Amino acid sequence: MIRISLFITSLGILFLHTSNVAASTYMDTSIESLIDSADLIISGKVENKSSQSEDVIVELQTKENNKISTRKVNTRTPMTSFVIKIDEVIKGQHSEEFVTVKMEGGCGDDGMCLEDSTNYNYQVNDNIVIFLKFDQDNNYYYSSDGNLTAFKQNENKNIYREDNFKFIEKNTNIVRNETNKLILSIDELKSKVKEILDNQSRAGTSITPALE
Repeated sequence: MIRISLFITSLGILFLHTSNVAASTYMDTSIESLIDSADLIISGKVENKSSQSEDVIVELQTKENNKISTRKVNTRTPMTSFVIKIDEVIKGQHSEEFVTVKMEGGCGDDGMCLEDSTNYNYQVNDNIVIFLKFDQDNNYYYSSDGNLTAFKQNENKNIYREDNFKFIEKNTNIVRNETNKLILSIDELKSKVKEILDNQSRAGTSITPALE
């Protein structure tokens, strides 16, 4: 879900901030937690990439006199679309050969451009693994945690995060830097997904299949 925050005082609107994630520095999060929160996990290849401005429903948060209110509104914003040819569905259900993944950011045909520190730079022909959630308001899939869950895959079937990341380690103020970090192999990912789903099943947790 795209969030827009308007901060208002008696003098009027001070600034507008549009972002999926507050900053490019992440709290240290286990791969198991990221797996658990995803609706759909796939491996595949980027077949097409395009950017355009689109009408979308966003969650608008306003703060006035120390009170925050939230409502949904229609707006127009640059979006980048990736058409992914699916090699394998690792978690969830998706029967189609392709899936379109959308990312806030890029340049629209109206000249409007938007960049976000959590954007990922997939290119056509990239082999990828991506953790997805489904936006019910706008009817599309998006990377569940921005570039944190938009991985690339090398020739050895290992997945990694491209570029630089900063992580704040739990219960500390230590910031850890990572560059092109190898995360795990495809087989290890499948094993972790199976373990999580088996544990949920034993615990009686209801698992909702991802939408197609």
